[in-house]
Amino acid sequence: MEFIILNAHDDDRANSIYHAYCEAFPENERRNRGQFDQLFYTEKSFVIAVMERQQQIGYIILWELSGFAFLEHFEVFPKFRKQNLGTKIIGELFKIHSSVVLETEPATLNETAKKRVDFYLRNCFQVIDVNYTQPAYDSEKQPVALWLMANFIPEQTERIVEEIYDNVYK
Repeated sequence: MEFIILNAHDDDRANSIYHAYCEAFPENERRNRGQFDQLFYTEKSFVIAVMERQQQIGYIILWELSGFAFLEHFEVFPKFRKQNLGTKIIGELFKIHSSVVLETEPATLNETAKKRVDFYLRNCFQVIDVNYTQPAYDSEKQPVALWLMANFIPEQTERIVEEIYDNVYK
């Protein structure tokens, strides 16, 4: 498995990521194309193509923040699901970043959200904030009530939330 940090928004892999991203995430939980393209020119953010046997199997949108990595978006492409690749990706990510935080829809939302939370729980994450709100990406979108999860127990969850807000949603 290989993680390739993409350096340009017009890379074919970036275009396939954006297309999949729009299919996978509700509109209020994602960036528009201009905001997505800006990630390639933002110091702390990384759009990463996940490769397996020379095939792109998914992607990660990651922010390197103070003492933790924020996993903004993560997807294994549909045709590669149910092969334990998500667990492998998380394992590889932990080799690079020992402290990872992510947002997820509450398990109480629906069966898909419950399965997603269960996946993260099986992969060393725990819920650290059930009252977290993802700010709106822009004035056309709404804030979203989500859960915050981490693979560590933070001393100050409020500091983590503040840093995510200041860097990711500024």
